[in-house]
Amino acid sequence: MSFVLTAPAIGQSDAGLRITRGWVPSQPMFEEDLYQAGEKRAREGAFDLRAEGVLKGAESFTRAIFTFSSLELRHAATYTRLFNGPDGCQENNDTLVVEWAVSGPSGSGALVLEDNPAVSVYSLRVPTRAIASRDDLTAFLRQVIVDGKAPLRLGLAGLAFSVPPGPGIAAFYGSSTRSPNALTWEVDVAGVLRENDAYLCVRVTKDIAAEYYRLPAFVPERFPALADLARGWSYDRIRSEVGKQGCSQQRDVVLLTELAKRDLSADQFVDLLVKTRDSDSYALLTRATYVLLALKDANQMATLEKHLEPALEAYSRIGQRADEAALQLFRVMGGNCSQRFEALALKHAESTYPVGAVWYLGLCSTSAETLQRLEKMRTPQEGADEIRARAIDAIQRRIARAAPAGK
Repeated sequence: MSFVLTAPAIGQSDAGLRITRGWVPSQPMFEEDLYQAGEKRAREGAFDLRAEGVLKGAESFTRAIFTFSSLELRHAATYTRLFNGPDGCQENNDTLVVEWAVSGPSGSGALVLEDNPAVSVYSLRVPTRAIASRDDLTAFLRQVIVDGKAPLRLGLAGLAFSVPPGPGIAAFYGSSTRSPNALTWEVDVAGVLRENDAYLCVRVTKDIAAEYYRLPAFVPERFPALADLARGWSYDRIRSEVGKQGCSQQRDVVLLTELAKRDLSADQFVDLLVKTRDSDSYALLTRATYVLLALKDANQMATLEKHLEPALEAYSRIGQRADEAALQLFRVMGGNCSQRFEALALKHAESTYPVGAVWYLGLCSTSAETLQRLEKMRTPQEGADEIRARAIDAIQRRIARAAPAGK
């Protein structure tokens, strides 16, 4: 979503206020429109009782980020496909719209939340006085938003705000992000003043709120939750859904976790690792990472041990594109050094020379025979010599520590 600011900043004024030429507040401003539209949706829509958990999570998060001493529910409604996700994503379904009566340090007002799987968008109407300076603006916002503490950790005093030409401050927009990735750890604050009232919009990306909702961010199905839905789906139905959402891997993790609970066969496990939407090295690495996360969440890491050999054989057939994915598997297996896995790693190190196999040997092996075979090994891949040298050094040191004194 976009806010009121459209023109570039041209100067710096009053400790963090950017004066923007040509920005003339329209009548009404976006924040006022947003509030009125949300209020209408909350009052006119029906509420799905399966959204009770999402409503409780929304209330808990709302209390954590605003200074309101009271939060009284007026209306709640649920919608499907109200919000469309960013480019490349399927539609984000299951949107909750809530209206509360609120009171706090700024006085009594009203708060509307449009809560979708990607962001929580708050629209507020609260009393205010004239705001003439940066200090006035910061003081006003601190009466509404919890400043400098978890979960937002916003730091209002250091946030740069864009404002239209004066006198005074009739509207403002500021944004904070702690990640270079879109829709990740972003908080936007915008507002417009109308006589004795201010209309504010506070937009928070869902990853910041996830622990309050007990649902993964960016997963469209929320009432009922995707994890509950998937329990009733067949393997084929779940498998067909994996990889569909382009904007986030979180939906895949939920689906893969359900599959991981089902005693995967070797063929099924390999299929999950190698059949990705794209065929490049990044896609293979990403899929391996999320399959491993799913196995951990499902308490089924034994599946990796059971099917490690066919998985590595499949990576070997793919070739160098799968080396980083294979490394992910070996990194996990590094917590379980064994002769069986060492023999498997040595086999793949000598055939296709994936980095992961040599990395595992460097971490686990205490064998003089393995050391000799590594020393004779050719390393055709770029950068592989350094990794092999480190593995040789590590094995030599372990053998030396294990040797009897005087030998």
